[in-house]
Amino acid sequence: MNSTRLHPMAEAYLDRLEVAAHVLPAQDRDDLVEEVRGHLLAGLSEGASDAEVRNLIDALGSPGDIVAAAAAQGELGSPRARAAEGAPSLAPVPSRWGTPEIVAVVSLTVGSFVLPVLGPLLGLILAWTSPRWTRSEKIVATGLTFLPLVALVLLAAVFTASGPSHPVPVSPRPQHLLGESS
Repeated sequence: MNSTRLHPMAEAYLDRLEVAAHVLPAQDRDDLVEEVRGHLLAGLSEGASDAEVRNLIDALGSPGDIVAAAAAQGELGSPRARAAEGAPSLAPVPSRWGTPEIVAVVSLTVGSFVLPVLGPLLGLILAWTSPRWTRSEKIVATGLTFLPLVALVLLAAVFTASGPSHPVPVSPRPQHLLGESS
């Protein structure tokens, strides 16, 4: 790996790329990450602003799209071989929503009302197994799914801990119910 440090946003992007590229053979994955690292190093000055980094990352496309392009190139030859032939090595691939991504979004939203427990759980499982969702998107989806449950538990704990706001009057039991005679 190259020891040159990039802007933290660029490093995070490379981390996401490496995670998304787990579907590629190890050598292809390493080559792809190094190729993108080189592209980022060439495109960013040492004191690059967040906006400059964001613009370059946006121009590259999502890590999932890059991996999809690399996988497609793998069928026709390695990225290095295609680059040597003059073909672009990082051609953007149009983002396509697959069935798992659509079902995940529907389950996380509409599924909460239709199947209150199973819908969101199915949505989270599909989101976490999808390579198209970034780690931060998965964390946000998980947080938003469990936020109402956590809020209800905390609210119940507050009301339980505070006790009744007014003491409940206790009336003495009549003597004839206690079995005592007068």
